[in-house]
Amino acid sequence: MGARQPLKFALLSKERAQRVSAQQFDVVGLGNLCVDVISPVDSLPKGPKNMQMLDELNAGPLDETSWEVGGNCNFLIAAARMGLRTASVGHAGCDVYGDFMAKILHDEGIEALERIAPQASASDSADSAYSSLTPEEAALLQQTLICFVLVDPLGRHAFCSLYDFGPWPLLRGINHLPKRAMELVENARTVFVNGFIFDELRLDVVQEACQVAMQKGGAVFFDPGPRCFTMMEGSRREALDTILNLSTVVLLTEEEASVVTGQQKAEAAARSLLSRTGASTSWCVVKQGAHGATLASKDAATGAITVHQSPGFKVAVQDTVGCGDSFASAVVLGYNNNLPIPLTLALANAVGAATAMGRGAGRSVAKAEQVRALLLRCLDSLQHEQRVSQAYPEVVLRQAINIVQAQLDLAQIDRRPSMVASFHDQGMVQSN
Repeated sequence: MGARQPLKFALLSKERAQRVSAQQFDVVGLGNLCVDVISPVDSLPKGPKNMQMLDELNAGPLDETSWEVGGNCNFLIAAARMGLRTASVGHAGCDVYGDFMAKILHDEGIEALERIAPQASASDSADSAYSSLTPEEAALLQQTLICFVLVDPLGRHAFCSLYDFGPWPLLRGINHLPKRAMELVENARTVFVNGFIFDELRLDVVQEACQVAMQKGGAVFFDPGPRCFTMMEGSRREALDTILNLSTVVLLTEEEASVVTGQQKAEAAARSLLSRTGASTSWCVVKQGAHGATLASKDAATGAITVHQSPGFKVAVQDTVGCGDSFASAVVLGYNNNLPIPLTLALANAVGAATAMGRGAGRSVAKAEQVRALLLRCLDSLQHEQRVSQAYPEVVLRQAINIVQAQLDLAQIDRRPSMVASFHDQGMVQSN
């Protein structure tokens, strides 16, 4: 192989750099906070889930050794491990599960957790947030949402939680986000939302937060996830369409993209989403698992769409839970720092693949050290013509390794400078 190539990344424009320099967080996760309870079972349920099943699971002993943070916590931990300054705005109850979640997120480097439910008081009956609620609805505002992860002897998963049954939205007493929560959104370069948020909050609450973020110069990332299958009609379809049109970046699996757009091919689905009337979307990323990903980008000035395809990394897959969240964290890193799209996709595929090599999500998502080790192994294999990385050029692998190493270096200091400035100072970012 030839000599190492210089890295050439485009700096952010002066205007955008000034705008984001005042923002405290690289990304704020909005909604979908839950605690997973791992429940071994002899076999996965064959019929449809029902409330009796959930009641029976809740009635059993819930040993803390079986707890793990889940939902959007997967993304937040992956993002923090990739060196992004992260915060969370969402619902965590005033219970042992909420305390567990807060401790784990703090220990993982998430710098703020802003609870959004109004606090209960002795005068709840006169409190407008509670006065119109049933006792069951009021109780939900004080409880952390729990998702039971059923695992059979072969390691296969099924999930059971209140998300499955509704009535949606579950958090009916939240009519707006608190002031501090909105301040976190305003101070985010990116706000990350997934489809589960519409199981929790009303559309207008989510819409306001996304609009405020965009007005302050931030980007909105939206991953509909498997909840898109429940959002094909009525008010939930309206919610899906509204946030799709508001989003700067949309991420979906191939199956989700097909359901949302009606297009069977990844490229056609991505083009369809970028071409929606009234859409603000500039990137659409279709996750293709072991086959990598397809990213379509739209030029803001001309409307021209460019499609990029990137292969996956060949790894021994242990578990795919959390891979999409891990992938998304690297897409945020690349987008925020104006990295070339091929490099962004290489990083995202590597982070997703590194997570797939472990078991479980939450604190089991990939660490930056594991991502770097995977990239180094692929680079070594490429140099020996073994082609483990399939189609990544040496220069892209080297750039990805250097970016991950820079994030590891930044994680060693308490007050991290902006990543763009850090890359530039190290000679890793150069004007084209």
